Formats: sequence, C-alpha cells, structure tokens
Amino acid sequence: METELQIAFAIQLAVFGVAHILRPGALVQFFAVLGSKGEAGVVVIALLSLVTGSFLVAFHNVWTGLPIILTVFGWAQLVKGTAYLLFPTFGLRQLARVTPERTNLFRLPGIPLLIMAGLLAWHVIRAT
Repeated sequence: METELQIAFAIQLAVFGVAHILRPGALVQFFAVLGSKGEAGVVVIALLSLVTGSFLVAFHNVWTGLPIILTVFGWAQLVKGTAYLLFPTFGLRQLARVTPERTNLFRLPGIPLLIMAGLLAWHVIRAT
C-alpha cells in the first residue's frame, strides 16, 4: 500500500506543481472564489486538507528514507486542515493574501511540489 500511495502522490504532486507553474491564474481565481464564500470557503479547503492528511497519516506512516517526504506532507495537511476548521479566521486571512496582483507568487510552490514528486518517483523506481 505504501508504494501505491507514493506513486499516486508523486503523480498528484507533479500535476499540482506543473499547474502552479503554468496556470497560476486559475489557482488564484479558484482561491478567490473560495475566499468570497467566507468561512464556507475555508471549510472546503479544510476538508480537502483533512482528507488528504488523514489518509496519508493512516496509511503512510514511514519515517525513514525518501518516503518520509510524503509522511511529513500528510502531517502538514492534517495540521493545516485542523487549523482552518477550528480557526476559520486564520484561513480567511490566508485567503485574503491571494490577489490577482500576486499571481506570479503562485508559481513558486510549484518548484518544491515538483521536487517532492521527482524524489518520490525516483524512490519508487529505484525500489522496484
């Protein structure tokens, strides 16, 4: 199951990374829509983060080697989802930082996402 999760998340992180680099405007629009919904928009982000995080924490509790990247990512998503759900004003402040003028800043997270995807893919290929 751990290898399958690593493959699935290597794909997801690669797609998210490329989207951040090539289509930052679409992401800004998406988060602007969520921000316009107030706390309900924060709940959407919280639920997505909680589902991702709890899934990884439950099924990928690996604390050695390169797969630790995915475990730490899962815990980070779990913490983010919990913080947004319990403290929605915090989430609203984060969403308020997303503006069309800052669209190019959305390209920056694409780099670590692609690095994580590449490292996970390299680990899976090397292990098989």
